[in-house]
Amino acid sequence: MLPYVGVIYIKMPNQKHQAPELDLFYKQCSKLADQISNKRSEIHKLLSSYETWEVIEHEIASSIDALRGVNVEYDDFAQPAKNITACCFLPVNMPLYSLVLYAVLPSYYFETIYVRPGASLSKFVPKLVDILDLKGLGFDQVKLRDLPAKLFIDLFARDSDVIIFSGKYSNAVLLERQCPESMLIFEGTGPCPFFVFENADIELTVQKLVDMRCFNSGQDCVAPDVIFVHKDKFDQLTNSLAGALKQVPVGDSRDKSVRVAQMVKEKYLFAVQEWLETNHELIMFGGEIDTKRLIIHPTILSQNIKMHKGAFKELFSPVFYVLVYDDDQALLEKLNAPIFKERSMYACVFGDNQAITKQLELCTVLKNMTVNDQEDGNKAYGGYGSIANFVSYKGLRQARPLLLSRDIRDWMLATQDNKLADRTAQVT
Repeated sequence: MLPYVGVIYIKMPNQKHQAPELDLFYKQCSKLADQISNKRSEIHKLLSSYETWEVIEHEIASSIDALRGVNVEYDDFAQPAKNITACCFLPVNMPLYSLVLYAVLPSYYFETIYVRPGASLSKFVPKLVDILDLKGLGFDQVKLRDLPAKLFIDLFARDSDVIIFSGKYSNAVLLERQCPESMLIFEGTGPCPFFVFENADIELTVQKLVDMRCFNSGQDCVAPDVIFVHKDKFDQLTNSLAGALKQVPVGDSRDKSVRVAQMVKEKYLFAVQEWLETNHELIMFGGEIDTKRLIIHPTILSQNIKMHKGAFKELFSPVFYVLVYDDDQALLEKLNAPIFKERSMYACVFGDNQAITKQLELCTVLKNMTVNDQEDGNKAYGGYGSIANFVSYKGLRQARPLLLSRDIRDWMLATQDNKLADRTAQVT
């Protein structure tokens, strides 16, 4: 395992020479992009029982774009050290795109990267790897290990130089403790609110809300857990949103027209069901749950912002939680609370209110668009909340948007610089 410098990031000059392996890596990525395109029907057949047609198409397009744009990430990067290993915990959603982002693209740096698909994906990811023919295309350093989490940690994570983890913050903390010699790259979640100001375009706002909150049946970590709407726009927004949700097709994910289908885990459905039962008096549209088919129908809840207490629940479903505010002060009280700031990732604003947006300095702020509108697999992703996403080593963290190629490169360069500093100190 490589040693590590006592800070996570240092500023290094761009290195304009290109490592000999890069040309080969680019060709491999290009061939994999072609393979995904050519195997589109097989990918649909495999994943259609897990997610909707819309999501599979999004995965395919995003994966191809990221693979063909990989030179944007690596062109100025130094030759990697080939004796480092990594492990990756895949998230429960979007298996194809996750495999590309968290395993294939960073694999350039690693001698081996062990990938754990997780229980809900265990029957899909091995078949997906076969369809893509990763080994045949030269990505033989990517190795699947379908194991219980504890065993995977004991056998692989503890001895890895780098751990890539997407999931709950509490589990990231456990990994920090159990693997203190590893660099941890953590991608978590945040409330990712929508802000609907007095001068917002309601038609556009509703379209973007439905697109983001119904995407993957609501099972996306950057879908909005809360919608802040000014009192003057509340009636127009909720009426228009209810009308739009009536038109959203609900049913079996194998039906191409369906946008809201089954939950990937039964426990997600029961958690939302319990929350809706507790807050049943807030429901103004929907509320139906099909426990047999594991489907949560689109639902709207609302109340005055002053009535909300505590953190915002990660809904992970097509549930729209609307908080109406009367003035900026009431909204600012929620935004300045530590419980909001520490989970800051994205904020989608519709309309203009500088007094509010300037308080979102820990969020990546998007104007009149969603995260999916601007997400790019070759660019940094996330926000600056202290427990939303970060890079960690031996208790030292830096919270910022993540780009794996850059974050791993900075770690390697910092290591090289530390070795040079040690040698200089010895000579002196």
